[in-house]
Amino acid sequence: SVPGIFAQTPKPDVSERLAAAADTYFAGHPHKALEQYITISKETKNKDAFLNAAFIALEQGNPKQAVDIATAGYTIYPQDEDLTEFVADAYLADGQFFNAEHFFSMLEAGGERSEFWLINLARAQLGMGETKLAKQNLQRAAAGQGHTALANYLLGQIFEQEKNWTAAAKAYSAAIDYDHQFTEARVHYALALEKSKQYNEAY
Repeated sequence: SVPGIFAQTPKPDVSERLAAAADTYFAGHPHKALEQYITISKETKNKDAFLNAAFIALEQGNPKQAVDIATAGYTIYPQDEDLTEFVADAYLADGQFFNAEHFFSMLEAGGERSEFWLINLARAQLGMGETKLAKQNLQRAAAGQGHTALANYLLGQIFEQEKNWTAAAKAYSAAIDYDHQFTEARVHYALALEKSKQYNEAY
């Protein structure tokens, strides 16, 4: 017999399968790509497959599925920061604030994305009614460099709900200082100035 004539075609390795799923996604077929990533994750336990599948599920507006996918990955890679963040994001998107707070709290401060984690931690705490803790974490985020405008804007929202117009105006002003194009913050800033009787400034 001719050597190799009955040899089976080798199966593509994980990197090739991931690349194929990525091609499917960028070709405009996210649902099909999601199925591919889920299959890869189940068959190979590949971390990137879990991450990409969870990302697409969130993007497609299915946070419950994202929770299931990211949690499955986290069970295998409990020390992985990216998967921990995805689990937290998925829980937050699904309105499971207690679980979201738990996972955001597990992420170590001081990293490149720690300010954003603090903001999302605060969002989870607001969902639980823990306004005091949320303020503290937003103030910590506002003292950073990466997401200062957003942190101050969310602080302004809290103060606005409390009708603390002076504090709200200060927070919105800080948000605008860091992002001059932040139109929504500018609108709320004007409202806070008006409510605190600073009419000329509001105008």
